[in-house]
Amino acid sequence: MTPGQPLLRLLLTGAVIAWGVPGAVATAPAQTYPSKPVKLVLPYAPGGIIDYVGRTLAQKLTETIGQPVVAENRPGAGGIVGTDTVARSAPDGYTLVLMDPAIVINPTLQADVPYDLFKSLQTVSIVSSSPEVLVVSPKLPVNSFASSWPTAKPTPARSISPRPESATTPHLAGEMFKLRTGIDATHIPTRGLVPRTPT
Repeated sequence: MTPGQPLLRLLLTGAVIAWGVPGAVATAPAQTYPSKPVKLVLPYAPGGIIDYVGRTLAQKLTETIGQPVVAENRPGAGGIVGTDTVARSAPDGYTLVLMDPAIVINPTLQADVPYDLFKSLQTVSIVSSSPEVLVVSPKLPVNSFASSWPTAKPTPARSISPRPESATTPHLAGEMFKLRTGIDATHIPTRGLVPRTPT
């Protein structure tokens, strides 16, 4: 992956799969690849979209390549913990990471990301896309985006549900919603898409 090439594409799509590359030069897997099980790191908590896509992908790859592809959740720091695990792994194609657009968002928002996106990882493929969707209770008199935010303003603490860790795509989508509507809502980070707290 070279600077400027797929960044916009990654931001506009969903999950991307990559493997670790030490230094600036990628080492291609041998012609006999794969000759042993492959680890697919899912850098978020179980139950979210990356987990679902990753486990589905692992199953299909296992059927296709003739070697087990084992999905492993390594959540933390908005995907940084799991991604760093792969960035530090052997550059042999046997440790992969399935990551969402936070793979390019994190380095722009955090100065202490422990890997260099362009030198430590090699993009393999974009495997899925998933849009951010705004939903409201069917009991509310809302049938468009423009009519949804005036209803939320009187109760800012309840206007946006808890979202995953900071700097993830759902978090930034929520912040954009706040900017465009003027709602004063509080980001309530969770350890993934599935754990919820009452709102």
